[in-house]
Amino acid sequence: MAVQNVRSGERARDHTDGYNLAARSAAADQPAAKHPLDFRVYVTSRCNSRCRYCYRGLGLAPEQIPPRSDLPPESLFALIDSSPEPIESIKLSGGEPSFHPEIGTIIDELAEREIFTELYSNGALTRLPGRVLDKVGKFNLSFDSLNSGTNDHIRGDRHASRAFDNAIKRLRELDKDVIEVQITLSRASLTDLDATIEYLVEELGIDRIKISDIVEEYAGQYTGQRVGQDDLAHVLEIIEESREKYHFTKIIRSTSFDRIRYLSLHRNIRHLRSAFINQKSDLYIFIAEHDYFKVGNVEENSVENMWSEFARMESKAEKFMDYCFSKLKKSDLRYVTPTEYLYDRKYLTEFIADYGA
Repeated sequence: MAVQNVRSGERARDHTDGYNLAARSAAADQPAAKHPLDFRVYVTSRCNSRCRYCYRGLGLAPEQIPPRSDLPPESLFALIDSSPEPIESIKLSGGEPSFHPEIGTIIDELAEREIFTELYSNGALTRLPGRVLDKVGKFNLSFDSLNSGTNDHIRGDRHASRAFDNAIKRLRELDKDVIEVQITLSRASLTDLDATIEYLVEELGIDRIKISDIVEEYAGQYTGQRVGQDDLAHVLEIIEESREKYHFTKIIRSTSFDRIRYLSLHRNIRHLRSAFINQKSDLYIFIAEHDYFKVGNVEENSVENMWSEFARMESKAEKFMDYCFSKLKKSDLRYVTPTEYLYDRKYLTEFIADYGA
């Protein structure tokens, strides 16, 4: 029997909902325990899609697109095995992680270590055998529009809609029900957002939907498709109507669409500990792939020293988060979103100038 990558039903619920910031806001004022490390792993730059809002999208010039590269499994497990604290869960992303030539081995090893695994995919996961998929605790699938023409155009793949439907069907055959669908909203997909949610819920039985904004830094020329201020109220209205209609609250809106409440969650978010390793074996703290938050490279540095440096650099991340929120509180929130501070290099440059490297 395949090793299950979920210790119990309760454990599964903990991890599927554990990083829902709204669900955790009640504990925001409790300074005590250290939050678990949110560990994201970009295993490969390979991908069969060319999403227009992605860093590999058509908005980038050819010379800006990273060459094909894969994270060596030994780099990942050297970090895991040397970590001074247990790593309880990992999010595998890319690129399209199913295209990593050793993704089956990676998932097998994570299951052996009883690490809860979340797999991000555009639907290409159907190329993986059932015994591998069976060890994944949660699936996060991307889908942007019920209109196949719109969806395929946004994702730069004329088979994107069909691949998504096939992935859902395959996971249902394996009795996998912990599935979240992520919609990256643009002006093109906004036109049928309500119909897309209806399709996901009523036709496919999806009860976890996350609606995210386009990150301007990664979108290249597609930034112009970002939903504007005039449409923001309409987006929130659709989300609330959908929650009421389907009697569930697992439609999670991105912090970009939640500006006022985001401030009230400052303390909670400030303590949301995040790290990621990319396909080049670079380890970063926090959410920005920037040298300021780079801890080191697994293939070039001692992993023990990297974890010591990681702990030291957590204070940098907290100071930067405080800086972002101090800026937000002084801004007109109708025109400024948190992601503009957390991702825009201009604000990071200002922070470094004020606080030093």
